[in-house]
Amino acid sequence: MFFVRLIFTATGVALVLAGVLVGWALLLGAAQESELLAFQSMRDGNPEIYLLDTDRNIQENLTRNPHIDTDPVWSPDGTRLAFTTGRDGAREILVVDIGGRNLVNISRSPGYDWSPVWSPDSSKLAYISWRDGNNEIYVADAAGEQLYNVSASPADDGTPSWSPDSTRIAFRSQRNGNGEIYIVNADGSGLVNLTNHPDEDESPVWSPDGLHLAFVSRRAEPGLERFEPLPNFFLRDVFVADVVSGSIRNISRHSLDDWQPMWSPDGQYLAFLSTRTGLRKAYITDIHGETLSRLSYNPYTSETMIWSPDSQHLVYVEYHLDGSEVYLANIAGESFQRLGRDYRVDDAPLVWSPGGDRLALVSWRDSNREIYLLNVTDGQTWNVTNSPNSDSSPVWRPAG
Repeated sequence: MFFVRLIFTATGVALVLAGVLVGWALLLGAAQESELLAFQSMRDGNPEIYLLDTDRNIQENLTRNPHIDTDPVWSPDGTRLAFTTGRDGAREILVVDIGGRNLVNISRSPGYDWSPVWSPDSSKLAYISWRDGNNEIYVADAAGEQLYNVSASPADDGTPSWSPDSTRIAFRSQRNGNGEIYIVNADGSGLVNLTNHPDEDESPVWSPDGLHLAFVSRRAEPGLERFEPLPNFFLRDVFVADVVSGSIRNISRHSLDDWQPMWSPDGQYLAFLSTRTGLRKAYITDIHGETLSRLSYNPYTSETMIWSPDSQHLVYVEYHLDGSEVYLANIAGESFQRLGRDYRVDDAPLVWSPGGDRLALVSWRDSNREIYLLNVTDGQTWNVTNSPNSDSSPVWRPAG
């Protein structure tokens, strides 16, 4: 489905329509052999979703609507995009193919719906909805024909995370009066409280093999002293739960704050952030918590980390008063490479290309938010959006 801004003369209509079709033809023709990047842009006076062929530098407006369209998310098979829209007077979730056709409203609610997450098999999406007067997790098929409330609780539920086989969802719920991690089947059946603990548990993330869940907890641990002057909010650890046996172990074990677990693509390691040295730094541990590597000894704050596709490196950003620097470190923490400096990198995450040779990042270096690509081999960067308006939220099309 195309949204074309018409000029009301026969010649004008023909020219605009021809321009749109030629642009899409070029983009779709290149899509089979190039890496595509979706992003959000304000260049048309309202947020729109654009597609960019990063090899041929072809950009096209995918959404073409005067209302708000934000937060693009690729299906894992790379054929469709989900995004959040305000075009019906509320916040809804739409799915569209990469040609701008077959637009489907999967949420179909006058309330607010947001944060779509694709199932790994690209058949369904989980998202958060306020239609029942509280945050609930809904699951819809990608065609918008089936819809389930899988959390079904008067309390707030959030942070849905799909199992790798697309059959279950882990999420955080307040239904017991505190944050707990639950697992439920994709149709809402088989609800299980995985953590079942009186302290706060949050941020569930499935391991790539589907056998474990990493999460963050504020629970007290025997033999682990807490610094009493600090509120409990700042005293967290990273835990790993066996989803079959239910056994849970603390893999970060420190008296200060550990959070934001991130599995390596091969499932052998977990990266997380910690304030155990007084500064926020990135660390890597094995899934048993037996080895620990600190990735930076610079006197700066670390943030915004991402694994390489081959699981051998972690890229992270360090922020200081003069700007920011992007670093590449190996999993043992023995090799560090500065990829560049003074990016003025936005808080948005770095995004690694499917080929593993480039990173997409958002930078303020041109006095507005632009999307840059960074070559991991030589540290060279280039502006790929080149617009005087804000561009953000880059996401690479998966290899499929």
